[in-house]
Amino acid sequence: MTTPPLSLRELGPPGGADDDSIRRIFRQTVVLGRSTPFELPDLDRYEALCLGWYLGEGRRWAAVLVQSPPGEAEQVAGYVLVCPDTSVHERWVRIPALRFAARTLVGLASGRYRREARAFWWLRLRDGARSWRRGIPAPMPMHVHLNLDPDVRATSAGRLLVGHADTVATVHGLVGWFGEVNARAGHRAGALERLGATVVHRTPNLTFSWVREEPVERLTVVRTLGQTSKVARRWATASSPTPMWAA
Repeated sequence: MTTPPLSLRELGPPGGADDDSIRRIFRQTVVLGRSTPFELPDLDRYEALCLGWYLGEGRRWAAVLVQSPPGEAEQVAGYVLVCPDTSVHERWVRIPALRFAARTLVGLASGRYRREARAFWWLRLRDGARSWRRGIPAPMPMHVHLNLDPDVRATSAGRLLVGHADTVATVHGLVGWFGEVNARAGHRAGALERLGATVVHRTPNLTFSWVREEPVERLTVVRTLGQTSKVARRWATASSPTPMWAA
């Protein structure tokens, strides 16, 4: 079956159909490209924490991947969210992250969550707290969060999203960018390298390991533009990556 033509464009107006599509893809792929296999209360709050800055202040650098089937309306099949200055996002996310953690702890203590949701949110808080405690400076000033519908992953879609991130980095005079990817232990490194990214750190993802019932790692990857990154090599020896709630 032939894949409809793919292209990138900037986001439409705030609160519009593009925002809804990004949230849909986020929910449908939240656990290694799949939705959670159980009902998850408060997913909307987690979604707002992960996407809020990018759909607000940061939307000027975001883009959506669209399919254009002949004779049909275009369909959003992916997105790339970009922050050229990670310190700006870190300042924005600090208060929402604390509020999210506090409300989730109240939900856990009150018994409001069922067994699966209780385990998921408890492990998610543990993952986040561990990263914040052991966080170190980011390997690059700019970070990227990208995501795709499963139907377009075996296409040129990934390179289109990476190309957009490269363009933003170039416009800002940066030598590259970094992001975080969750993957089954021992997988994805080869595919990431084919996209020009280098894995500089691995850390267990407790939440997704529990959901998938197999070891899952959060990979921190760096992509450099036209030169080898000494920053990435130095950073690879550090103990823990900077947390990214959108990972």
